[in-house]
Amino acid sequence: NEQTRFHSREIYVNADETRIAPILDQAYGLFRRRTSLGSYPDWVSNYFRVKLTLDSESESHLEEAYAFLMENLPEGTVVPFIADPVSRAATDVYALAQSGSLLGQKVAAAVQTIEEALDRYPLSKLCIGFNGGKDCTALLHLFHAVVQRRYPERTEKLQALHICTVSPFPEMEQFIGVTAERYNLRICEVHGNIKQALADLKLQHPELEAVLMGTRRTDPYSCTLTPFHMTDPNWPPYMRVNPLLDWTYRDIWKFLRTLHLPYCILYDKGYTSLGSMNNTQKNPALRYIDAQGRECYRPAYQLENEEDERTSRH
Repeated sequence: NEQTRFHSREIYVNADETRIAPILDQAYGLFRRRTSLGSYPDWVSNYFRVKLTLDSESESHLEEAYAFLMENLPEGTVVPFIADPVSRAATDVYALAQSGSLLGQKVAAAVQTIEEALDRYPLSKLCIGFNGGKDCTALLHLFHAVVQRRYPERTEKLQALHICTVSPFPEMEQFIGVTAERYNLRICEVHGNIKQALADLKLQHPELEAVLMGTRRTDPYSCTLTPFHMTDPNWPPYMRVNPLLDWTYRDIWKFLRTLHLPYCILYDKGYTSLGSMNNTQKNPALRYIDAQGRECYRPAYQLENEEDERTSRH
């Protein structure tokens, strides 16, 4: 019936469906005649395990069922969730930059560096290094936000550089592909070490002059870098733009989790720094034994000592 108007609600729950099944059964029994309840497990989300949907022709009946679930679902399992953080990137990033918080100050400085890069170079001469890791995922969202605000009518793809590794994690390859679609990226894939990769990039795309990098000062050989740093004389000539130099491991995770940004699922399985399958293991600092005696790993954002970030790389 075209005259029928449906009312809808969604609830995101960070608990397995089996844990909340008794509450769902109870809700179904109480409200099924007036409200439709759907339960959809999600195995890849970084933020929730089950999405609940409620639909009804009656707003009052919908709200009654919603209130029942919110009151009876296990404490702490209902989580906020932003379904599409990319479309609202500029609004959220600039609001955070203007918040005055410690993280907001880091965001404001990074945004300023990216804005200066766009003052110096047109988009056609800029690309972003993207390998699917947490740092470049944060940087990509910042870059997208600044471009979204400066060029709201832009239709061309952002250019990204992906230096392929030997024996990559399938989960990482999948995440890179999904992220390319999410942010409308044109990815240039090159192989070899960084120096060789940049040489190949120069041959394939001679118009590029600057590369945004997710480098932090605590990364190897990075303590003396500046926000704008030319490659060494015996390297292919590129301006390396480093907006995240003064960010910490915790800053990266707080930014990603505050804005509900998707990141590679491996970080939720005990990995804190990702390379290839040949040189990367789960971080032993995140290991614990659960109540059933099984070996488990906490997610990367729960790492207590930042100095342990790369202890699982060899």
